[in-house]
Amino acid sequence: MIFRMRAAFGVAMMVGAILSGTGAKAQTSMSLSPVQSEDRVVTAAQGANGTLTFNEPEVWLDGDGLVRTTTRGIRLPAGDYQLEAEDADYLYYRAPERFEMRVFQDGQVKDGRFMTGGVYVSKALIALVPAGVYFSSDEKNKTLVWKLGSDFMRSEGSKWTRTKVTRSAPGQ
Repeated sequence: MIFRMRAAFGVAMMVGAILSGTGAKAQTSMSLSPVQSEDRVVTAAQGANGTLTFNEPEVWLDGDGLVRTTTRGIRLPAGDYQLEAEDADYLYYRAPERFEMRVFQDGQVKDGRFMTGGVYVSKALIALVPAGVYFSSDEKNKTLVWKLGSDFMRSEGSKWTRTKVTRSAPGQ
């Protein structure tokens, strides 16, 4: 049993290393599947400024290496994510470069692609889905593709930071 657990953990870490290519530590997302596909219509964050910054690339996997097999992963690049849009529930921060999504089968990369988008963060203090990753098809349409839970929010200040959103007065 211990050998099986170590082997599963080893596979999860190998998948994380393959996905990151940067030495970033892989993290699992939420106890349920983090993968989602929800289309949202947004408005440009005109007159609003804000930045979310990752200190280093972050890798998230949908499996834990023990019970759930890893089938998908996502790598967010390090750098400054600029506030670009908002809707009633979330603020949308565009990544400094495309993020990477991969699909795994039997511990091997089956499919991978780079996508334009970034990180969304809930406007509410308490939210069922406090943050996640979105794909941007254009400036008015975002597709939420990955949920990040409270573990992500707890890492604010150590793995990532954000500035307070400021808004300029109308007409300036």
